[in-house]
Amino acid sequence: PSETRAQKLKREYARKQATTSRVWDEVDQRWVEGPVRNGEAKPSRPASAGAPSAASGGGVDAASKGVKGISLSRSNAAGKSAGVQAAVSARVDEMEQSQARALAELRQRQGAEERAKAEEDLI
Repeated sequence: PSETRAQKLKREYARKQATTSRVWDEVDQRWVEGPVRNGEAKPSRPASAGAPSAASGGGVDAASKGVKGISLSRSNAAGKSAGVQAAVSARVDEMEQSQARALAELRQRQGAEERAKAEEDLI
């Protein structure tokens, strides 16, 4: 027996949901298909805002090896709403402060190691 249009659409939708990689885009506050890079998704078609599929949990796969970790700039929010621009700007500020703290901590540790080696050499 042939299936009705509704049954066919339901079957195709279920198959698409099973094979699609959806991830949550924090900047746009929506589900997007494919990997999120710099606050933007490669395919610009939004997926439904339903429950996350099993494929959306990972985020890191073999294809992303060798890709630059996190790169976010205020220019990524160009053309977006004021709320999104403010969120991107706040996130960029937070990342820059975090980077500066990490760099200072690293330099402090390296300085302490050098001082410890110098003291050890004196003894």
